[in-house]
Order: sequence, then structure tokens, then C-alpha cells
Amino acid sequence: MLTSRYTLARQEQSMVTRLQQENGLELLCQVILEQLKDTVLREKGQGLLEQVSSQPSLEVEDPPPAQTNDNVHHIHSVLEDMQLRKQRQPPSNR
Repeated sequence: MLTSRYTLARQEQSMVTRLQQENGLELLCQVILEQLKDTVLREKGQGLLEQVSSQPSLEVEDPPPAQTNDNVHHIHSVLEDMQLRKQRQPPSNR
């Protein structure tokens, strides 16, 4: 009876050890996968950065002065119109 208990305890210990090893391997695999993902993302980001850096920069053209003056005049007229509408509204009861 003592031998069977000893054998049973050894088997249980062996199973626990195997489970710990399997869990350790699973954890190790997860860590490796995360590192691979990080490496792949870093490489993709570096490639995109190189692509963007190698492209010629876009130049933004200033609008002609006449168009700028027209835009300013339009904005002023819209603001005046809004002010007039605000003045025409009856006061609200607060």
C-alpha cells in the first residue's frame, strides 16, 4: 500500500511538472509571437516612413491676392448678415 501511494504521488508530481512545462512553453510562445508582431510592425512603419520621406514634398500655393480679398469680403458680409439676423430675433424668455 505504501508503494502504491508513493507511485501515485510520483505520477501526480510528473503530471504537475508536465503541465507546468506546457504552460511555460505556451507562455514562451506567446512572448515570441508578441515580439514578432512588434518587429513586423516596426519594419512596416520604417518602410512607410522611408516611402514618405523619399516622396517630393507637396507645395501649397497661396491664393492670388484678388481671391483672398474676395474671401475676406465674403466672410465680413456673412458676419454682418448673422449680426442683423440676431438683432431681428425677439428676445427669448430666460
